[in-house]
Amino acid sequence: MNEEQIKNAICIILIILGVTVIGINKINNFDIKKIFEHPNQNISKFSMELNMALAENGVANIQVNAPTKLSYKTKQEIFNQRKIYVNKVFNIPKYKPNEEVFGQIEDNKPWIGLDAASCSWNFNMDRDKGVSEESVFLNNPMALIAVEMPYYGYLYSNNCTSDNYFMPKTISYDENNNLITITYDTKKLLKRLSPDVQKKYLFVLNALNARDFGYQWGFVSQHENVKFKEKVILSSPYYFLNYIHVGMSCGINGGCNNGSPFQQELNFRIISLPAKIQMKLWKDQPKFTTKNSDINILLLLE
Repeated sequence: MNEEQIKNAICIILIILGVTVIGINKINNFDIKKIFEHPNQNISKFSMELNMALAENGVANIQVNAPTKLSYKTKQEIFNQRKIYVNKVFNIPKYKPNEEVFGQIEDNKPWIGLDAASCSWNFNMDRDKGVSEESVFLNNPMALIAVEMPYYGYLYSNNCTSDNYFMPKTISYDENNNLITITYDTKKLLKRLSPDVQKKYLFVLNALNARDFGYQWGFVSQHENVKFKEKVILSSPYYFLNYIHVGMSCGINGGCNNGSPFQQELNFRIISLPAKIQMKLWKDQPKFTTKNSDINILLLLE
């Protein structure tokens, strides 16, 4: 090999090395770009703000969001609002409401008002007036399992205020125990009911949020001072059915967007206060109730 051939060979090697270095730099730049687009995508399932609170204390208090009016909004408007509340607590950059749960919502329909549900169902009033009952669940996605009082007509008030609403008082997440705790000021509600009514199965577990995030199966592992109407969820994993569609229970011509179906298996009554319900949730059906849960729920009725 003469001197000229040696020079050409060296040039070719240098060119190859240069291309390789440029290629590596491009890959590194691409990876870095992806990291900054979604900084915590592979770090945690929770939002950055929630992650910071958990890193500091291990337990984070979650804001309880007030109910809002949903009546006569479009489906897209409701989905946009849902995304805002979800992004406050969960790290799901491309979140879309679960079609099985929310896909049957219809545009420009009324929704049952929280005033009507809480205070004056039997009064002659617009049952879609004011903030909507289902917004209690839609606006608080961290409450994977919530408690609601689906029976109307027991509570009467000419002066309905937010004090009459039955909704979470506090929500918190304990990272070490993978536990969401939701508390309710139940004493205030029961004081408004006669002793005979208090003995009825007035309450039901609402798994709308659990289903939306894929937690399809639940089991009550412990409970105190409550009695379930059916023992299914106390003895084996239960498959939740909650979804929203247009139904006629509101009594308004053409129907309202509302939660369904009523599930007797989730229906319970409170024997005395304080009461609690502890649950295990899974995304896939477990063979045994002893299997480690994907997440845990504690409902405190105080």
